[in-house]
Amino acid sequence: MYKRQGLYFVLLIVTLGFNACSGCSNSAPQRTEADAARKANPDPKDSTMYVVLDAIKGDSMYVTNMQTQRKLVYSTTLLKNTQQSFGTMKPKENLAIMVELNSKNIKSAINITELQGLWLLSDKSGNGMRLDEDGAASNVGDLNGITLRSWRVMNGKLIISCIKSDGSDYHEKEHKVDIHFLSPSKLTFGYNGVQYDFGRE
Repeated sequence: MYKRQGLYFVLLIVTLGFNACSGCSNSAPQRTEADAARKANPDPKDSTMYVVLDAIKGDSMYVTNMQTQRKLVYSTTLLKNTQQSFGTMKPKENLAIMVELNSKNIKSAINITELQGLWLLSDKSGNGMRLDEDGAASNVGDLNGITLRSWRVMNGKLIISCIKSDGSDYHEKEHKVDIHFLSPSKLTFGYNGVQYDFGRE
């Protein structure tokens, strides 16, 4: 059972294994050619499919593959059993789904349209994060020398990447978090046994 804590978002960064540095600059470094290359060439081990939801009829989900523009139909039977559906399943919104290709069953679905945008911790600290449509991530508030760089969904998990803000180390470190709940106004995820609750501004 995850413990609910009204922690400052900087504590999340500490649990992610970064050493905080005092007196660091809050300015975010420029995005590099490596960032663009990573986005242009997704991880081959990632089986995530990005689709636009067209409709849900009974146990069938009708979608359009965002890369190929193909119209596809998948079963939602397994998805209902796994309870790995996060966000509102609304037509015309973008989803990141995992599919069992043999059975054409959806294993997980995340509404990435709802996942994007500004999220503030529910502890009223004013700290939080912004997840942009292009995969960029940025800090909201003082993160004690840590800069969020990017986010993505990989195999049904949210991946957040960070670096040090002072320029001493531009090596990005990726960290996997488990989404527990997502709606247009609320995001809850867990990391290292701690649950973090976010809301909109």
